[in-house]
Amino acid sequence: MPGRADLWLRPRRNVFFVKQQNENGAQADRPMNIDYRSLILIAGEKLRLVPFDVSFAESLFEAIEESKPELEEWSAWYRRSYTFDDCRNWLESREQARFEKRAFDFAITDAATGDFVGSCGLHHIRSRRGELSFWIRTSRQNEDGSLAVRALADFGLSRLGLVRIEIVIAERNFADQSVVEKIGATREARLRNRLIIQDEIHHAYLFALFGSGERPEEKQDPRWVKITL
Repeated sequence: MPGRADLWLRPRRNVFFVKQQNENGAQADRPMNIDYRSLILIAGEKLRLVPFDVSFAESLFEAIEESKPELEEWSAWYRRSYTFDDCRNWLESREQARFEKRAFDFAITDAATGDFVGSCGLHHIRSRRGELSFWIRTSRQNEDGSLAVRALADFGLSRLGLVRIEIVIAERNFADQSVVEKIGATREARLRNRLIIQDEIHHAYLFALFGSGERPEEKQDPRWVKITL
């Protein structure tokens, strides 16, 4: 046989593939695991973090529309021209980001009803460092967002083995600062002209959370069967 190839089988499921370089530098198709709902995180008794996919398009966009005033004031990613197609396109990109371990984005949901509460995620993951962001929809501002942020941070530090998670918050966004301080984040620095929100320049504070430095044990996903040819 001229060479070896690893074949991954997922019984009774569709398998999607992503382009990835092999050891020889050539492009090759690698499987993406689409069965990721086992990644649901528990955030106290009332909240659950569910990995984003396109099924959240309507509920996410509805929450964004409802929360426009707060998002316009504090969220650098939001723009007034944001559309449903923008929302759906972003959701479609989340599986690729998870597969490449560049980002992990979650819907914050009500544990009892499944209703959409907000969003949180770890982004720009590299060299065992990452950045954390979060927002709670306007109609659920009474929720304790720190439970979701703490669950996400624990996931990053323990399961992903990150040694540092950074959180950048606008200088006058006292509510979000209170959330991250509640989970023990360290206020490290004041960053001048760090954020541009709706074309306005904002100073910001840099907060950080720290891991133990121990690498998590790599475990084979039992939902995949590997056959070496």
